[in-house]
Amino acid sequence: MRWLTDPFASAFMQRALLELALLSVVAGALGAFVVLRRLAFATHALGVGAFPGAVVAYGIGVSAFLGGLVSSLLLALGLALLGRRRDLDTAAATGLLLAGALALGSLLVSDVFAQDARVDTLLFGSLLGVTDADVWRSAAVVGGVAVVALALGRGWLLVAFDRESAPVFGFRPALLDLALTGVLAVTVVATVDAVGSLLVSALFVVPAATARLVARRVPALVAVASALALAESVVGLWLAFRLDAPPGATVAICAAVTFAAVYAWRELRVPARRGLAAAGLGAALLALGVVGGVGAAGAGAAAAADQPHTSSKLRIVATTPVVTDWVRTVGGDDVEVRPLLKPLVDPHEYEPGTGDAAAVADSKLVVASGAGFDDWIVRLAQGSGGVRVVALAPTALLRPPALARAGPKRDPHFWHDPTLAAAAVATLRDALAQADPTHAAGFRSRAGAYISRLTGLDRQLRAAVAVVPAARRKIVTDHDAFGYLARRYGIRVIGAAIPSTSTAASANARDTARLIDTIRRERVTTLFSEASVDSKLIRQIARETGARVDDGLYGDTLGAAGSGADSYVSMMAHNVQLLVAGMRGNGK
Repeated sequence: MRWLTDPFASAFMQRALLELALLSVVAGALGAFVVLRRLAFATHALGVGAFPGAVVAYGIGVSAFLGGLVSSLLLALGLALLGRRRDLDTAAATGLLLAGALALGSLLVSDVFAQDARVDTLLFGSLLGVTDADVWRSAAVVGGVAVVALALGRGWLLVAFDRESAPVFGFRPALLDLALTGVLAVTVVATVDAVGSLLVSALFVVPAATARLVARRVPALVAVASALALAESVVGLWLAFRLDAPPGATVAICAAVTFAAVYAWRELRVPARRGLAAAGLGAALLALGVVGGVGAAGAGAAAAADQPHTSSKLRIVATTPVVTDWVRTVGGDDVEVRPLLKPLVDPHEYEPGTGDAAAVADSKLVVASGAGFDDWIVRLAQGSGGVRVVALAPTALLRPPALARAGPKRDPHFWHDPTLAAAAVATLRDALAQADPTHAAGFRSRAGAYISRLTGLDRQLRAAVAVVPAARRKIVTDHDAFGYLARRYGIRVIGAAIPSTSTAASANARDTARLIDTIRRERVTTLFSEASVDSKLIRQIARETGARVDDGLYGDTLGAAGSGADSYVSMMAHNVQLLVAGMRGNGK
């Protein structure tokens, strides 16, 4: 029995379960109307409609929920207005507004709020970082939706089955449509903010579509849809814990497999369709067996991880490979470190799993890079009991030219300057000494030795770059990650394929054309690509300019073991060696 209940023993899992229970029940009930009114596409569009508003909210520092809600409600109003036109069908109107919302959101991410807009949260949600405030807000949304549904449910049903007769009974179809779309918008945005747009269809559409296969009467349809949404959410969250996977994906898989199984079971009753239906049912059961088997296989490891710690070491969670290396160096044998990101994983697109949340909840201290680089850890720590988070980024950081239009943003890649890395190590030293005063002397001793090593590294790198004539010290990289290195060692950053400090952003045609012209004008013959970034764009730029691409820079991460760049010091030496070799051919 503990094997079934242990995943929900932690407070963060209990909050996630409560949040899913609240949202899934109301989403399942509204999903019945979504299916009856054939609004599945519109519901998806409302989730996407939150995108530009949430991006703006992130960028200006206000609630992403409020920003997304305003944006989604505006899209809902647009759907209602366009739906009144007889020369434009509902699907066309929905597609038009959905494309507009996606385009506007992408434009805002790329050109306005590139650094701080954590758009990955909109896709995958932050269920593992749910706080008490989030649960109360969802409860308020559920309560408000229930009141509106009780008041207007009869009208919604009448419009769904006999729209032309609705005015005879005192109902105005246009107003009822607007009310339904508005209620959907509010609930969808609450779902997107908590569990991401991936789950919108998994909670609103798939359970109701499954229920429609077995329930004909509306009350039964609502009840079965709500029950299925709740059950799939619970099982999906349980599997997420056992598989150490993002909960959004596992809930969506459970919903899809359930639909396939019910559909195949129903088709088995028709003799002419039994062959195909049996194959479909077998595939669904096989998928459930594979997922369940992997979950069972992971249960032993999870149970072992849940055993109480007997070590007296200070338990620390480190976000990035660079931070992990610093913590291990300064902490030595006095700390127990759990790294979240593995080498070569892009932190800009990282989604924490349940194992990460459990590690944070079980730690005494979380050490992050800071300055917007790994902001996802803050919400994860809040949802895991408010564990202390120490950000190592110095307070005064470089403001890159690429972000000049976006306000006072900061470049978070400070570690490419060893002197700033030394300042971060000093911050780490003090945080460890405060968290574990018993071993403070050891922390200070190891930090002092490491800072001396970083001072030597700085001299070594300066001497290496000095062999390159000043006129040839020009670099073009995948994204704006090397501003600190360039400033420290007298290198000119000509440009970047993605003119942003985040790889989650994208380039536009104007910036790419300007970069190509600049490369030609500056006679740059070597471009540099990062090991953790897709090099397709920079290779296209190289083809346009006749330059070559040197691979293997490490901008956001460290290399794998044995790569020659698997520690901070070796990574910096590797990067400068690669840059020096390439820059010697520039500007001939």
